[in-house]
Amino acid sequence: MSLDENKEFLRQDNNYRTLKAFQKAECIYDVTFYFAHKFLSTGDRTIDQMIQAARSGKQNLAEGNIDGITSREMELKLTNVNRASLHELLLDYEDYLRVRGLEQWAYDDPRCVQTRAFCKTHLDSAIYREQIKERSDETIANIAITLIHQCDVLIRGLIEWKKRDFVEKGGIKEEMYRARKDWQKKNGAYGTIPYEGHGYNGSNRTNGQNINQPTQPIKPTQPKKP
Repeated sequence: MSLDENKEFLRQDNNYRTLKAFQKAECIYDVTFYFAHKFLSTGDRTIDQMIQAARSGKQNLAEGNIDGITSREMELKLTNVNRASLHELLLDYEDYLRVRGLEQWAYDDPRCVQTRAFCKTHLDSAIYREQIKERSDETIANIAITLIHQCDVLIRGLIEWKKRDFVEKGGIKEEMYRARKDWQKKNGAYGTIPYEGHGYNGSNRTNGQNINQPTQPIKPTQPKKP
């Protein structure tokens, strides 16, 4: 069996686009891009900060998922960076509402309940890009806050799953070791590599000679007479 056929050698679940957390993070980015350019004044540094935080919340999730193929440590680190970036963005939205005297919807507010239900089942960013055009800054900010909270729950679950997966299966070194042992088991203890007794003795290459045969002494060379 070739290593390409061994699905346990490297993880095959690295399609980050299928992750709900990534899809929701993409919705957050698109909403934030529109919000920042629509409602913040030109030249306001908060525009770039919000967009970069939203971008980091999406990009680090993708990068961590890919890097996780060979480094579980880097995967966990980048996934947590993703979460931290979204919390930074959350504070920006909360600040926007507070300093302008706008309302941040309470958890049991009917508008918040309705928004949570909608955001829970809609992961296509195109829907948000279209519908937010008819919403006020207060409504869009509360939609973004709802999306961020839901994405945070998904990311925390993803981190816990990655931690359990590492404890159970280990990292790339353990995967390589298991794959190597499995290959040796299916191809013989030494596979097709020559070994001692079959014409090869570690670093002492005998080129097929019998390694048990005693070495013949080297005869001294007689100096030539002038």
